[in-house]
Amino acid sequence: MRSTSILIIIGLVGIVILSINAIEVFSVDKSRIVSGFDDKNSAQSIFITINDANGQISFNTFSRIGILRSSNPAFLLESIPTTDNKEFLEFVSNSLNRGSNPTFFDVTIDILAQDGTIIETLRYTRCTIDSYFVYNNDSKGTFSLLDRDSAKSEIRDVTRFECTRLTTTV
Repeated sequence: MRSTSILIIIGLVGIVILSINAIEVFSVDKSRIVSGFDDKNSAQSIFITINDANGQISFNTFSRIGILRSSNPAFLLESIPTTDNKEFLEFVSNSLNRGSNPTFFDVTIDILAQDGTIIETLRYTRCTIDSYFVYNNDSKGTFSLLDRDSAKSEIRDVTRFECTRLTTTV
């Protein structure tokens, strides 16, 4: 058995507990541990499907998903605005313009490996679009979503979804 040292950091947001040299509590089959990542088995793309009363629309133009902690499941989708995702932008506009009479929809997010194998699926039900904004990312300390010099600025858009349920499948 190894000794355990625990460091507790108290900040404005909450308490974080870090365990250093923790005792091995769980038995791990070390033959199943992935020793490294490569392009074949790691996430390469995000595929989004929205189902509403009008049918189904799908997109693969998103670069980032942000899972939010709130009273209901919520998430962000971030992308570079392009002509390829005009249908999504129309969907966002229609959703935001409904005011106090929202129409609910379901969102499925598939995280795909290079060969198209689904690594994980996130299923959000009874969703609405809470907000949408566009910003200029001109920070030199962030990675470019486009394949270019990170010193150049990028215009990005973010859509925030609020839902009633989240289920995941691995």
